[in-house]
Amino acid sequence: MGLWGAVLLLPLVDVGLAVWFLAGPVVHDALLAPPFGGVGLAVARWVPAPRRTPVVVGGVLSGVLVAVAAVWPGVAAAGWWAGRRRRARGRAGE
Repeated sequence: MGLWGAVLLLPLVDVGLAVWFLAGPVVHDALLAPPFGGVGLAVARWVPAPRRTPVVVGGVLSGVLVAVAAVWPGVAAAGWWAGRRRRARGRAGE
């Protein structure tokens, strides 16, 4: 199934997609992982063991909600813009 996804992706490959695939892991590993790892270590060290699991679960769920709320407007705007560009070029069916 992954191979079929790659075949479907080939017509869409451009420089922007390649940069996104290469820069995404670098940005994650260099900028996001260290602070979140530090917060995780702080929680593991300072929160008592019986309360640790609920605090971690609440933090993870809150982080996911904030990430979705921060990213979703950009994703929706990009989809809207791509649809508008296709219609302007006369390729609404693609």
